[in-house]
Amino acid sequence: MNFKTNDKKRARFDLTPMIDVVFLLLIFFMVSSSLIKTKGMDVNVPSSRTADPEKDASVMVVTITRSGKYYVNNSRRPITLRGLENKIRQLRAAGYNKVVIRSDAKVGLQQVVDVMDVSRMAKMKKISIATKNR
Repeated sequence: MNFKTNDKKRARFDLTPMIDVVFLLLIFFMVSSSLIKTKGMDVNVPSSRTADPEKDASVMVVTITRSGKYYVNNSRRPITLRGLENKIRQLRAAGYNKVVIRSDAKVGLQQVVDVMDVSRMAKMKKISIATKNR
């Protein structure tokens, strides 16, 4: 006796879990990309023809705004020159090895020199000034 069954089972591929994962990834990248910001305050840095991007991760950024206030890294609280020296010493002890000065183009040279002096007094050897390409 030969029994034939009509119960042919077809393989199904359920797309629901894959769609869920894709939507979760989409949400993750949308949220994380909105949190990416540049270091420091919004300043109009001077331009240069020979500007190179900073690639070192152990760099502290000192920002001088047009109003003459000093900020370190992503801090939104201004700091005094005396406080800046202490902060640079702390960050140097934490492994930072270079100071990048992001100054507004309209800031006087004396304030940039003051930050350089404070950095040297805090025993920081590598100091540079941030510029943008023309």
